[in-house]
Amino acid sequence: MDSELRIEYLIVVEEKGAICNSPDTFNNLIKSNDDLDINNDIIVYQETIKAAYKITTNEIAGKRQRYFHLTLTFQYEESELDKNIEDYTKLLRAVKSVVSLIAAKQESIEAIWDDISLYYSQKAYPLIHEIENLMRKLITNFMITKIGTNWTKESLPQAVKEDLNKNDKRSSAKAAEGYINALYGVDFIKLKNMLFDPYPQNSNIEQLRDKIAQADKIESLNLNDLKAFVPRSNWDRYFDGAIVSYPAEKLTKQWDRLYQLRCQVAHNRTVAKKDFDEIFNLVDKLRGVLKQATENLYQIHIPEEEQEVVAESLASNINELYGSFIINWKKLENSLRDRVRHLATLVDEDARRFMTFRQMLDFLANKQIITKEQYQTGRELNRVRNELVHSQAVTYTEDEIRFFTHLLVEYLHSVLREINKHEQLLSTNGRESEDFEDKDEIDGEDAGSGENS
Repeated sequence: MDSELRIEYLIVVEEKGAICNSPDTFNNLIKSNDDLDINNDIIVYQETIKAAYKITTNEIAGKRQRYFHLTLTFQYEESELDKNIEDYTKLLRAVKSVVSLIAAKQESIEAIWDDISLYYSQKAYPLIHEIENLMRKLITNFMITKIGTNWTKESLPQAVKEDLNKNDKRSSAKAAEGYINALYGVDFIKLKNMLFDPYPQNSNIEQLRDKIAQADKIESLNLNDLKAFVPRSNWDRYFDGAIVSYPAEKLTKQWDRLYQLRCQVAHNRTVAKKDFDEIFNLVDKLRGVLKQATENLYQIHIPEEEQEVVAESLASNINELYGSFIINWKKLENSLRDRVRHLATLVDEDARRFMTFRQMLDFLANKQIITKEQYQTGRELNRVRNELVHSQAVTYTEDEIRFFTHLLVEYLHSVLREINKHEQLLSTNGRESEDFEDKDEIDGEDAGSGENS
């Protein structure tokens, strides 16, 4: 059974001095191309390629312009379409080359229906869908098998998940999808950020300055310590040269180009054969790289001390709100670590033991530098951070994440003000104030899993 491909153009021409003002004059213009002929509502290209031909025209009111509505319909058999569609494209190209001579502007030739573009879009979509899912598969496997999160809750039976939701402190109506499902909400172009955005292993610039300031000669500096401050992507750290040989710059450039072509498909823009061919070639190259990386994931080892930083980098790319919270959390953590260690030296305590946020928070509370309310707020923010970074069952709405981010910024300022007061007090007295004595640890529910607890 024959099927149809329909192409419709609207062509706008200026009436003044126009050589075409009727269907007959338009037909004569088409036939001025020696490769084209029109007979009995059939247009023929090079005596072999045929299409049904229809032309109508009318004036555009108040514009001194005229439009021509051209419809071309190709009859084809399904088995022959792949072979014939390039011939149909040649006919269209010849028609457009002639029509462009009378169009008011180049953009005055508008394709208002294009089944050939639709054909190539439909062929391209499964390829783009495949490569998106291969990237998500790689990221998900990397998350679960290498970062050691509890995202494997996704595999729990439905009855168990329902029971967990029932016991959750927050309303199940607020429950959002977990990270694995959330990954399918990450935009195509942002997926690559999870593997290719550079970040430092140590983002505490004050610590870097201190290392350099304290060194009396170059040999005093540890090269690996310094490299921890240099931003590198997960791909550069763990993939390229280790389990696959494909530079990040090359892969990201191809991914960005594929995104541009994907937008043509997704937004119903014209997709020509050359566009489809480029999509096919890009997907073919990327498919091999992503499959090889996924198959060789077992060779990757992420040291335990790096896992928290990697987890934060991945979580911050789930969406912009998560990213904003994580960035501000790092500011809080780095600022407190510097100030707490400095305070510890003033009261003759070992500054090296204040590694985690919970340890720093306990120190500030036990020394009565922060109030019980500030202590509890810190624990709550710590719990939010751990859920965003580690938990698959993230239950926060966007408004809640915005609220916690704002609270985080305010909290940093308030705690630093309290630390400044006590540092001034110690400097003034030259000794530890009586109000600076240890007290029993402030009670509070456990902050949650993760290194920062």
